[in-house]
Amino acid sequence: MDDGVLYRELSLLQRQTAQVVMVFSAVLVAGTGSRLCLHSNMAKRADFQAALARCTPQIRDRLTMAPLHADAAGLVIQAYLDDAPASRFTREIRAEGHALTPAPVPGWEMLAAPLFRGRSVTGALAVLGLPTQIQRHRHSYVPALMQTAARMSRRSEGASAMALTAA
Repeated sequence: MDDGVLYRELSLLQRQTAQVVMVFSAVLVAGTGSRLCLHSNMAKRADFQAALARCTPQIRDRLTMAPLHADAAGLVIQAYLDDAPASRFTREIRAEGHALTPAPVPGWEMLAAPLFRGRSVTGALAVLGLPTQIQRHRHSYVPALMQTAARMSRRSEGASAMALTAA
């Protein structure tokens, strides 16, 4: 997917939710897994920017890169790495298609859905918000998040198919 499409999708989701939106890539090296933030859209969320400014460098680093088990973005990636999910929690993530956990930034929550290329999980799309906002609007955030993740995944499949055709 080209950067223009990525930015448009993130901007659209940010406008739909009025929350911070982030996209993460799966990083799988030597049997260990992490998730890496590729882009974020904070728009006019001065409250998030202030909370981030108050964080230690270690917490800011954890927002950028963290083990898969650390938060919702990593957990949705981890849930789709194995063909047969082992834990009840992983099966629940697969059944729901998303996960909700505290965000690395204290006082914020992360709602995330997986991104795919074909049948392989490649990353996650996340909405970060204050717990009261996430709980109050979860019924509209979840469909918006999952629809955006599905569109991004379909575009990713189309991009890889076009690259194969051109080769």
